[in-house]
Amino acid sequence: MAEPIDPSFADAELAAFIRAVRQDPGPPARAVGAVELRRAQRLRAEARPPGPEIDHVEDLVVGSADVGPGL
Repeated sequence: MAEPIDPSFADAELAAFIRAVRQDPGPPARAVGAVELRRAQRLRAEARPPGPEIDHVEDLVVGSADVGPGL
């Protein structure tokens, strides 16, 4: 049984979404298949609004370890 949704954790819209998914979680990923899961993920990503503009990005060296893309 799923734990109750803590109202301090979720706003009303998120709490309603969690309740709906718990009531009807849909088919298991294995039944949907990898191709369809990837397609659905791409559609969700395309539907998201753009994030904020980023003024500055730089790679940093911390000690002897590089911190940057791909790490």
